[in-house]
Amino acid sequence: MHLSRSNHNGFILFAVLVVTCIVMLITMYTLTMGLGAYKLNRQFFNRDKRHLHALSFLEKAERELMDSGLSCVTPMLSANELMHQPLAWWQELGCQGEDTGISYAFLLEDLGLDPCAMVTSSGMLAHYYRIAFMILPDKITTSRLIWQSTIVKPEPAMPSHCVNQHSVRPGRQSLRILTGS
Repeated sequence: MHLSRSNHNGFILFAVLVVTCIVMLITMYTLTMGLGAYKLNRQFFNRDKRHLHALSFLEKAERELMDSGLSCVTPMLSANELMHQPLAWWQELGCQGEDTGISYAFLLEDLGLDPCAMVTSSGMLAHYYRIAFMILPDKITTSRLIWQSTIVKPEPAMPSHCVNQHSVRPGRQSLRILTGS
């Protein structure tokens, strides 16, 4: 009788150890998945934060262009050419700034005067510009994102006789984000 009782105790100990190991494995899996979700959410949060900062800086540059003009003018570049320019090129030709610990550079491309586009609020001709804005990479941010905004600025000029004259509003006409590594 005594012998059979000790066999049950060994089996119960073995069963408790197996159940404890299974619970521990499930707990480790849950913690690992939670940590992965946390890291992913943090990346999304940092990306969205960077995007909001970029839009804020871009709007500031647009207002400056509309009010007084910008000095960082470069020739027109295709999106592909712009994405493949080295960081040193941005730092040499671009206007640079830093705000809330984020360094950035931006360029102004003069797209020219559209003799057939009249700005609605002023009756002047539309001069098109494109601002390219990039947050400079740091130890956290290594990906390259470039925000491009096309702007119309009213400019006094002699109206031409266009067959297809059209109206545009001043300010931002379009916004696009270029991505690369």
